Amino acid sequence: MVLNRYGPKMPLAVDCTAELIRCKVLDSSGRLKSHELILSYGLALVRFVNLITERKQKMVSIPLRQLAREVDIPIWVVDLRHELTHGKLPQLALCRKGEAESAASTSKAPGRVGWGAEQPGLVGDDPACAGGLDLDDL
Repeated sequence: MVLNRYGPKMPLAVDCTAELIRCKVLDSSGRLKSHELILSYGLALVRFVNLITERKQKMVSIPLRQLAREVDIPIWVVDLRHELTHGKLPQLALCRKGEAESAASTSKAPGRVGWGAEQPGLVGDDPACAGGLDLDDL
């Protein structure tokens, strides 16, 4: 699997994006029930927002919305993260939309690592990816 070559030093953005993509693959497999998918997407989205914005946090507490704006995470995704963490679980459709927006934001922002073609050596150049993803590896 492609993630093994990084070991414990995997870049944070790659790790978070991989979790989001993992949810998408599990979703399209049809193996999980709706509630299980919401929990999977929810965990991946909470980790994504928290870990990506955490690197911007200084000694003084900065509001999460402000940090998210600085790294091009849509504010509604931050609100979704808040609802997942402190409120009721949202609809699966909203979790899917949040995953798509979050995964897309990793390749849009300058200086950030994403899975796009502009990032050579991450996926496309790895022979381990030649056969696609095996769900049993997830």
